[in-house]
Amino acid sequence: MNLKRGRNRWREKTHCPQGHAYDAENTRFYRGRRYCRTCQNTKHLKKKEHSNA
Repeated sequence: MNLKRGRNRWREKTHCPQGHAYDAENTRFYRGRRYCRTCQNTKHLKKKEHSNA
C-alpha cells in the first residue's frame, strides 16, 4: 500500500486504530506505510518487559 500516490482510504485516515493522531511528530513511515510512534513505543516496551521477566 503506497500512501504517496493516488487516492485510497488509508491515506485519508487521520488517526490510528487506537485513536492517536497521524501527525508529523507521531507518524513514522517505513516501506511506504504509516506507523503510529506511540503505539510502536508501547508495543516495544511491553515486549521488552515480557522478555526481562
